[in-house]
Amino acid sequence: MDSINENTDFVLSKVSSDEKCSQFKGHFTEELESERKVSPSKWTKALLIFLGLTLIFALGGLCTLWILYNNKHADFESLKEQHIMVSKQLAAQMINSTVMIREQDELRTNYTEQLQLHDVMKREQDELRTNYTRVKEQLQLHDVLQKVMKREQDELRTNYTRVKEQLQLHEVMKREQDELRTNYTRVKEQLQLHDDLKRMQQYAVDVTLDPDTAHPTLILSDDGKQVRHGDIRQKLPDKPERFNYTVSVLGKEGFSSGKFYFEVQVKGKTEWSLGVARESINRKGQIILTPSRGFWTVWLRNENEYKALSDPSVSLSLSVKPQRVGVFVDYEEGLVSFYDVKSSSHIYSFTGQSFTGKLYPYFSPSLNNGGKNSAPLIITPV
Repeated sequence: MDSINENTDFVLSKVSSDEKCSQFKGHFTEELESERKVSPSKWTKALLIFLGLTLIFALGGLCTLWILYNNKHADFESLKEQHIMVSKQLAAQMINSTVMIREQDELRTNYTEQLQLHDVMKREQDELRTNYTRVKEQLQLHDVLQKVMKREQDELRTNYTRVKEQLQLHEVMKREQDELRTNYTRVKEQLQLHDDLKRMQQYAVDVTLDPDTAHPTLILSDDGKQVRHGDIRQKLPDKPERFNYTVSVLGKEGFSSGKFYFEVQVKGKTEWSLGVARESINRKGQIILTPSRGFWTVWLRNENEYKALSDPSVSLSLSVKPQRVGVFVDYEEGLVSFYDVKSSSHIYSFTGQSFTGKLYPYFSPSLNNGGKNSAPLIITPV
């Protein structure tokens, strides 16, 4: 509105100035006519001045119209923006109204649910009061029962303690009986083994080492009852029956039937091999101690690793380290058994074997190992 008022004042001022211009034009025209009468050049100048003023006023009118147009256009744009803002505000108000209507509906729904929930809670409270009364009565009854049960529990504890003591006594007696049975079984087995060993010792034979079969590094005692490994290889004839690679030696006498038994002292040794061998075994080069190659032996390695050299070999777990080993052979039964003589315990047995030809006692004191295994194998009298 302020811009419209300013434009109106500007137009009125232009109109008043146009009236003055017409008055001036009248005076100027009269002067021109008077001057034209006097001098033709003055009329020409007056006409040019008039035309210039007319052009000036025309340009002023155009400027006025352009200013009015710009002002109206600005007013129109302002009104357009106000219309857009009003439209947006109306749309926002409609959205807010929709949201408010939805919230009112939700409030009505929640109110209805709250009323229903209130009714439900009221019913539950009534049920709780009823249940509380029942529980109270049950608690009173429970107190009475608890007192009765406490007296009974005290009696049960007393009886349980007595029974527990009796059961503990029974368990102690049972363990002692089991230990007695175990000890009795062990003693019985040891006695049985002792009797078996005594019976086997009845078949003891006098074994003497055969120097013709001894490896050149083995040193035999004069009586042929001891053998140990020496550090120097002796110059001995390489007979067919002599071992030339494995440090071994056989007994002089072979057995092709019946039963025989002998004992060997292994005390102080870290490695050894004992058993029996067929007469037909290979004695040259490296040999493998297995029944399929004619050897039935057990050995010691690394001070405490015992094995029965069957097919395949069997690791032996011995509770006591043998000091004297007994070897028993039953030719017809195909049996070779090894025993710890001192503890009368069984070491291992080859059973179900098939023997052909003569069997000879087999001995290997193993290598000296820098003196660690220097003790000899000794054939001891039974």
